[in-house]
Amino acid sequence: MEKSTLVSVTCPACDKEGELLKHEIIDITKNPALRSEIVNRQIFTYTCPHCGEKIAVSYDCIYIDTENKHCIALITTDDFSFVDKISAKDYDVRVVGSINDFIEKIALFEDGIDDRVCELCKLFLGESYEEQNNAELLAAYYSGRDMENDNLHFYLIGDDAGNCETTLSMQSYRNILEVFSASPFNNKEETRIDAEWALLALRDGIFDVETDV
Repeated sequence: MEKSTLVSVTCPACDKEGELLKHEIIDITKNPALRSEIVNRQIFTYTCPHCGEKIAVSYDCIYIDTENKHCIALITTDDFSFVDKISAKDYDVRVVGSINDFIEKIALFEDGIDDRVCELCKLFLGESYEEQNNAELLAAYYSGRDMENDNLHFYLIGDDAGNCETTLSMQSYRNILEVFSASPFNNKEETRIDAEWALLALRDGIFDVETDV
């Protein structure tokens, strides 16, 4: 199922061409060594053989974990037919539009964290960040689970350049998970799970029942 091709890349620094190995379909169960290359963005980095310039190259690709039934598609264009290249029956399927989101989804699935609940957690973290810093939260990314202290770690990016790391207790996560699991938003067929999805869920009343978050 794995598929990779060599593509031509023009270096923006020296205007000379080189080649990048483009991984279109990644079966991480068969090739686990690629995981580190994804997390450190090596598979999305082109190093010019002429001048040594390093540039990020985002391209459509699909990450498949056949053992745990996860499928994550990075789609950089409006052409979603790329997802149809695989059969994802009985898989948890997610579609993302950036490398950061792609890496985050992989981490969430591996850590056993529901990404839908994670996006809802980010809303609370964003509200707290904006109140404390008098600034707008531009983005929040899950960065890992601390099993010893029973919490989740997040990296926050604000418009005041006040980037920081913060944590959320697993108990808070579990409280939100309990409410979410009983809500009509618990839809396995949803593939676009992001900040916009979470805001719509909040607007449509996902927390209209009492919960101790």
